[in-house]
Amino acid sequence: MATASNGPGVGELNTPKAECEALMNAALPLAKQMLQSHEEFLSYGAALGRDGEVIGIAGYDGREQPPSKDVIRLVFREWPGER
Repeated sequence: MATASNGPGVGELNTPKAECEALMNAALPLAKQMLQSHEEFLSYGAALGRDGEVIGIAGYDGREQPPSKDVIRLVFREWPGER
């Protein structure tokens, strides 16, 4: 099962740079937290919805340690515009 969840709103983003910064600010804290707590993390992503909302995307198939390629496949399956 893959999940997509809405993150904090970023309002109107006027430039590609602002969009990239909003995505980094949404995605990096989770990576840092997971690395500090577990020294690893599974693949995940963040995307901007059409309304400028940051959407967190992760994949989980029920296995404790699935191969990365399987998780990446789930993440891309849930990527906005890929459905």
